[in-house]
Amino acid sequence: MNEKTVKKYIKNLDDLLKEIQDYREDLFESEAMVIFCFGIIYKHTNLQGLVIKDEKNHRCDAVAFLESNAEKPLVVEFELRSKNFVKHGHDKERCDLIVCWKHNWKEIPENIDVIELDDLWKKAGFK
Repeated sequence: MNEKTVKKYIKNLDDLLKEIQDYREDLFESEAMVIFCFGIIYKHTNLQGLVIKDEKNHRCDAVAFLESNAEKPLVVEFELRSKNFVKHGHDKERCDLIVCWKHNWKEIPENIDVIELDDLWKKAGFK
């Protein structure tokens, strides 16, 4: 995860890293756990009004607003691994942010930002 993305979405990285030190890597076995853990650290992000969508709405997993642009909602997808976005058939043009445990999609379009939870856990001192 690049520093530009961290600064864009995370209010205070030090506070976030203190928070996630209480959680272990073995939590991440499913997309549901990614959503759960992101819910815990959400208060440390610059996102507002996060709404997780109903599973019947296949257009996206969630929408939120970035503080600096409250007029346009961001489309958020949660994935265990970022490349699962492709496997699940999501529209690359209709996604702003992927929140995942592992970012393994090397050919990701430039219009999609990634918050990699594994990277945050490593920054918090977990290997």
